Amino acid sequence: MNLRLKKISIENFKGITQLLIDFHNRTTISGQNATGKTTIMDAFTWLLFNKDSEGKADFNIRPNNRQGEPIDNLVIKVSAVLEADGKDILLCKTQEQNWVKKRGSEVSQLQGNINKYEINEIPKAEKDYKAYIDDFMNEELFKLITSPQAFTSLKWKDQRTILLKLVSEVTDHDVISTNEKFSPLSEILKEFSVDDLTAKAKKALKELNSRQAELPARIDEASKGLVQADFAECENQKANLEKQINVW
Repeated sequence: MNLRLKKISIENFKGITQLLIDFHNRTTISGQNATGKTTIMDAFTWLLFNKDSEGKADFNIRPNNRQGEPIDNLVIKVSAVLEADGKDILLCKTQEQNWVKKRGSEVSQLQGNINKYEINEIPKAEKDYKAYIDDFMNEELFKLITSPQAFTSLKWKDQRTILLKLVSEVTDHDVISTNEKFSPLSEILKEFSVDDLTAKAKKALKELNSRQAELPARIDEASKGLVQADFAECENQKANLEKQINVW
């Protein structure tokens, strides 16, 4: 699927009071530190995945006043127009505070936040909204194509899995032919698969680690059987015996 972000609108999200960006084939967003560049990306990923641009779901999106306190009774709203295979899709997400006045109390208390979702101006339940997003935009793939650090931050096994998906048509023979030192593998792989050899090596390593763990106990046991001897005294006894033998 060919996806393109055409427009994003942000209201009362973190430090942004109101912002509208129309994206073109190339749009540059620049500015000094702490001027809102990352906030724009946070707003977009919050709209899509309910997370910030670093993948954290537990982050504060409500703007603060000059004293650093959250500003209540503001509606937070992010909307975006995406073009998917030539068709425009309007996504919208708002967050409102849930104030409740309990019986017998004159003061309303904050009981959390309420998120509301729309697709093409049609209200949607959260699960339906998420299912719609997941259908055309995989979160992990989105990270990989939008963040230079996403791939390098993965564990090496996960990196290998992704790379193997990109080169799935490369055979074992293709790899072996690139270097003569791999040539012995050609005969081995006729009988065993790479997974078989990996499992065999893991088993051998596990057995070696087990034997290594037993060594301290065996050394301790052998040490108890050692006989403590005074070698200097033994040498004196030997010398005396030799003198007696020579006298005889």
